[in-house]
Amino acid sequence: MELNRLMNSVMTEIQMIQIHAEIIVFFQFVETMYINQANETCDDGNLNNNDGCSSTCKIERCGDSIKQANEQCDLGILNGNVCTPLYGGSCTYCNGLCQNITLNGAIVEMV
Repeated sequence: MELNRLMNSVMTEIQMIQIHAEIIVFFQFVETMYINQANETCDDGNLNNNDGCSSTCKIERCGDSIKQANEQCDLGILNGNVCTPLYGGSCTYCNGLCQNITLNGAIVEMV
C-alpha cells in the first residue's frame, strides 16, 4: 500500500515537471511569434533601437522624447516650443519634425 502511494506521488511529480516544461516551451514559442503584450505598442522580436520598434517595444516616432538616428532632436511634448533670441544672440529649438531650428536676434545699431 505504501509502495502504491509512493509510486503515485512520483508519477504526479513527473507529470507536473512535464507540464511545467511544456508551459515553458509554449511561452518561448509565443515570444518568438512577435505578439504584442499588453504594455507593448509593437514587437519586432529584437532588442534593437532605431528600427521603428524600440527595445522596450514602443513605436519609435518624433515626439517620444527619444532621439532616433533620423532625428536631430526630440524633446517630446516640448517639441515646437519656439525660443526667443536676445538682441544680437541666437537660440535653437526643436521643431515638431524633430529638427533643430536656430533663430537669430535682431542687431540694433546706434547711429
